[in-house]
Amino acid sequence: MQLLILAGAHFLADMFGSILPPILPVIRQRFALSLTMGAGIMFVFYFVHNGIQVIIGHTRADKDKPILLQTGLLLSALICSIALFQNLQFAYPLLLLLVFVSGCGVGMAHTEGLRGVHTLERITPSLSTSIFMTGGFLGAAIGQLAAALLVDSFGLKGLLYLIALPIVVVLLVFAARIRLAVDFESEKSISPQPKEQYKFWPIAVMAIPA
Repeated sequence: MQLLILAGAHFLADMFGSILPPILPVIRQRFALSLTMGAGIMFVFYFVHNGIQVIIGHTRADKDKPILLQTGLLLSALICSIALFQNLQFAYPLLLLLVFVSGCGVGMAHTEGLRGVHTLERITPSLSTSIFMTGGFLGAAIGQLAAALLVDSFGLKGLLYLIALPIVVVLLVFAARIRLAVDFESEKSISPQPKEQYKFWPIAVMAIPA
């Protein structure tokens, strides 16, 4: 059940993370944006929700409560409120702020969700990770179709129907008592002299380009 809930969280994170591409032409039309301005929105959203994962993974390595998983799901859903920014003064800077906050939420949910999978000792990592990743891929695929259908039928306000979904998953995460894997916990419990660990930044410099 915990695995299904975490896969559902990944589903929602990737669903909200995939909403923008299919509706970008509508956003450009409604907000009178140039192609470059539209690309700027996409850049901020994807840069933030990918970049913040490295920071969160590094700074919360010893935390086991999924606070940012729950917070991230709620923040990621804010992208659905984009219709509320129409006809506002300084709409474009507000849109950039919106996608920045929502992108942070998507990144939080990804990082903490995967760490939650690593605590499921009764399921092999190969199976649990595969199910978790499949949830994300399904979310990305269905999110684009759902966004297009809702915007076609109701305009940008149709996205508001999706905002209630993360509330359900947040409550399930709480009810299932999901915890996150903590780095080097087993080594510390076995020996007061922990093994030498590789530094964070050299690994990041190697891994990110790959």
